[in-house]
Amino acid sequence: MFARWRGLVCHSVFWGLLLLCLLAEIGTAAAAERIDAFASTVTIHKDGRMRVRESITVTAEGDQIRKGIYREIPLRYSGPSAYRGLVPFSVVSASLDGRRLEPVETEIRGDAVRVLMRGKDPLAHGRHRFELVYDTSLHLRFYDGSGELNWNVSGVWSFPIVQASCRVILPEGVAVQQMAAWAGPAGSRDTSGIATDRPRPNEAFFSGENLHLSPGTQFTVAVSFAATAIADPTVPLVARQQAEDAAEAQAEQEAELRWQAASREAWERGALYGVLYDNPRLPLQAVAFCGVFLYFFLLWRRLGLDPERGTVVPRVHAPVAGYMGKGRALSGEPPRPLSPLAVEFLRKATRITGRGLAATFLSLAFRGACVIRRENKKTFALELRPLDEKTAAGLHPEELAVYNGLKRHAVHGRLALRPKDEDVRAIFLDAKKCLQRRFSGAWQLNVWVAVLGWFVVVPLAFALGFMGIDVLDFAAGDSALPQLGAALFCGSLGLVAGLPLLRPWRGGGKACAVALALAAVVVGLLAVLYAKGVFEDLEWILPLCMVITAFVFTAIIKAPSVAARAVLDAVDGLALYLRTAETPRMEQLSGPDAAPEDTPAVFRSMLPYALVLGLEETWCNRFADQLAAGAAEGYVDAALVSDGWGDFSQSFGGAVSAASSSAGSASSDSAFGSSGGGGAGSGSGGGGGGGL
Repeated sequence: MFARWRGLVCHSVFWGLLLLCLLAEIGTAAAAERIDAFASTVTIHKDGRMRVRESITVTAEGDQIRKGIYREIPLRYSGPSAYRGLVPFSVVSASLDGRRLEPVETEIRGDAVRVLMRGKDPLAHGRHRFELVYDTSLHLRFYDGSGELNWNVSGVWSFPIVQASCRVILPEGVAVQQMAAWAGPAGSRDTSGIATDRPRPNEAFFSGENLHLSPGTQFTVAVSFAATAIADPTVPLVARQQAEDAAEAQAEQEAELRWQAASREAWERGALYGVLYDNPRLPLQAVAFCGVFLYFFLLWRRLGLDPERGTVVPRVHAPVAGYMGKGRALSGEPPRPLSPLAVEFLRKATRITGRGLAATFLSLAFRGACVIRRENKKTFALELRPLDEKTAAGLHPEELAVYNGLKRHAVHGRLALRPKDEDVRAIFLDAKKCLQRRFSGAWQLNVWVAVLGWFVVVPLAFALGFMGIDVLDFAAGDSALPQLGAALFCGSLGLVAGLPLLRPWRGGGKACAVALALAAVVVGLLAVLYAKGVFEDLEWILPLCMVITAFVFTAIIKAPSVAARAVLDAVDGLALYLRTAETPRMEQLSGPDAAPEDTPAVFRSMLPYALVLGLEETWCNRFADQLAAGAAEGYVDAALVSDGWGDFSQSFGGAVSAASSSAGSASSDSAFGSSGGGGAGSGSGGGGGGGL
């Protein structure tokens, strides 16, 4: 008996909870906030002014609509006229449930005005009616023979609109010629659910009884009339703007004449007065340039000088390097030849490219880990093969990361190398992270120097260099300003030019002499061009020199470690071997450095390195006689190398580079023209609204 009652209780609780959930869902659906009716009346006057009355009935449930709503209306003019500026707008009245809201709150938000219609207390749940009346203008468009109002009635709201209507009233005696309406997202031409009517010759009425506009959609209407029936309000505004532009141009011309007269007076007093009068910011810009140069130059001297380069001799094997991370190596693994991708990473100062990834794919193919095939005319594909223990042990960490990435992203053991492929990009980034961990101490990047220079030092220098100076002071009496400016200018540039001589950088005084001679030639050339009148403004030269200085030192501020410098010398030796393999100098090598015989095995072992060094064509041409088109031996489709290994290497490198790269309406058109440029959101008005 007890078990029976317990079962009944459990069933009752279950069905009761289910019923409560259903009622909650129904209540939530019924309580959704919405605009039940959006009714607009647009009255157009003979002079082109418009009075708009909007009646907005909403269902409020305390979610978005708490105390009221806001109506946001754009004011930027976007018509066909040459008028520049905002459209006139003024609120006549606003009310909530028949009670006037005084004063009416407005906010300017960029090129839009937001009218806030709210009471002091929270609104009761249920229906409420808001009414907004405002005057505006410059919304009519005039074309050949006709005028038109293309009006976005509702704009975009954050909740749905069930019913919308709009009445357009033209002045007495002006007939409606054509009328149309659309509803939907911006640019929509959907007319379904909209009824049109012409109650009087000068009235057009548009109604959507069950329009059900979803959030983000709009209701737009268009009415055309005779062009001569209503005045174009932009005509006097454009005429006034043209008069103001002419007056401004006249004032600028007069100011230019006064400046030229003062400049002639300054040049008559001497070249120094003339140059500083024409370029009053030059002294401060010289000081600013001096600061930028000293910041980058001194930090480069302290942090960015590369170790001495060693002797470069041809090397027939890949460079060997041990652990180059920060701190001690965790294992006693002996040094071994670097992978092609590691060679590119060190050679390009911790960067890798798609060519390096292509070389890794090629190296894996030559070791039997994958096969390179053609997906289509423009796309390659990789087919994975099982990796035995011996081959896996011979892979470098970055190569193993690439192989594991291929296994993760391949579909049925096959990965197509399509342009901007996210899977290939992920493999690329995994390999780069692996290399950054292995060689974290190989390069001193000094990124903070460039960041601080670009975002602090250079902006401060520009602010100093463009400080306002009254140029008339330079022509007043016997002012000492020219002498002070000359001292600042010459002293700053002299300090910059003489600084390297105080402590010559590596390479000796010869490098200093060459640098100073080059600077003297540039300055002399600029002086000659200025004297010849090729350019009159010198104030752009030093800011440009600041930017060039920042670019140059940003590029050279990074420096390799001593161990990385030795590896780079070995890489240069390997490039020398690949480039000059058939010269007599190679025949003089003996012992471990003796040039190996030209065999397919040697060709395959060095081709990935030639690809990352940009020497694949030279290397392939050397083996043209030894390698036939069918010598792929299963690593690569024989058809891919039918035109030669050089062409295949270049096209495959380009395909992987493309695969690993990052993925990365006019309102003045007539709504009735052949272009069909109207539609929701393309007319004047619009904006939107939301809850408060």
